[in-house]
Amino acid sequence: MGQLVFAVVVFFGTYVWLATEKSPRYVIALCGAGVLILGHIFTLEEALAQVNWQTIALIFGMFTIVAALSESGFFNWLALSVARKLDYNPIRVFIVFPLLAAALSMFLDNITVMLFLTSLTLELCAYIPIDPIILVTAEVCAANTGGGATLVGAPPNVVMGTTLGYSFNSFLIHMAPSVWICTAVLMAVYYGIHRRHLHGIDVHNRAELDAVDLAGKITDRDLMMSGLAALGAAVVLLIGHHMLETQWHVPITVGLAALLPALALMVYEDRHGRDVMRKIDLESIVFFMGLFVIVGALDKVGAFRAMATIVLTHIHSPVAVIVIFLWFAAITSAFVDNVPMALSMAFLIKEMNGIPGAPPQAIVAWASLIGLLMGGNMTPIGASPNVVAYGVLEKATIRIGWKKWAALTVPPTVAALAVASILMWAKFAMNWY
Repeated sequence: MGQLVFAVVVFFGTYVWLATEKSPRYVIALCGAGVLILGHIFTLEEALAQVNWQTIALIFGMFTIVAALSESGFFNWLALSVARKLDYNPIRVFIVFPLLAAALSMFLDNITVMLFLTSLTLELCAYIPIDPIILVTAEVCAANTGGGATLVGAPPNVVMGTTLGYSFNSFLIHMAPSVWICTAVLMAVYYGIHRRHLHGIDVHNRAELDAVDLAGKITDRDLMMSGLAALGAAVVLLIGHHMLETQWHVPITVGLAALLPALALMVYEDRHGRDVMRKIDLESIVFFMGLFVIVGALDKVGAFRAMATIVLTHIHSPVAVIVIFLWFAAITSAFVDNVPMALSMAFLIKEMNGIPGAPPQAIVAWASLIGLLMGGNMTPIGASPNVVAYGVLEKATIRIGWKKWAALTVPPTVAALAVASILMWAKFAMNWY
């Protein structure tokens, strides 16, 4: 009992510290892991064994590829090219840019997507007088939601997917359709609320936008092509790694599927190695490692088993369990970063599996992930892309505040969550999970 109480106290203390944002996330996670080792919950070797190295390899590989593309100028070129194709029409920009954020977030780190897209949105809004706060929050919501379509699209997917053993293809089959329906609902509600503002906009200084040299935005074409080739190879390996393992006996795991193309890219483009490494979010990787130790401690002392038993003792309807997990994940992730919540819920779902009366593990996992991804929309700290976009806006002296952020994001998010609840019920009823 003493170890259980100690592990729970460290867990909640770490989460409270994370919520204050007073220290870097990786420092907090390492401190929590260190306290658990000092408290004899783990030895150092046992702590390292808690880390899901498939997750770390997958994240590092994708971060490396995205960093190379960012270094090459690919993202700025892409976004400006899209704006020009849309003829800088305010309504088209308002609809397509969030959808672009969602689409890019399926395969790229959504933190990087929002970092470059927020900056570019501020540039565009100097010529197309859309309220940048409205457009940026729509992009954030779409990036968080759209990223749920694939295993690599959002950090919660990576964490829960690798912990529970779901493949890239499983996400495409079971998450992508629901996620894109929810994204469409988000954008429809956003547009409905802000349509008067959008229809009253006139574009000025169009000549300055047309004069921008798109080709000049690509700073290194060779690096861009290498980065795109590595991204394509990673996606192909992620889709086909199971067949390679089972039929060809090639040991390509989820982690190696991303790591091998990334390493090949670094070797081929060695002259850019240091520049690319500086852009990789190594702090997030260390944060994940510490987090695995903290959540693994709760698993070791039996906390998740106890929680799963309590839930299923008091809730006997499988549909109720599924919907409760979805909304619990959504509400909680609005205030606690959805990455640690994803790992915690993955362990809880794993413990529920096999207990009499428990719904199938997969449908609870899909429902929880959708809740985690969309619930993070509702506050500036609910997900890492939110924090990034909020910071870029504040640096540009555009202040939002929690109240305005919530006023913009909560109505469309709640509408999308309601639709998601119906979709999860339908998937359960059709045994499609």
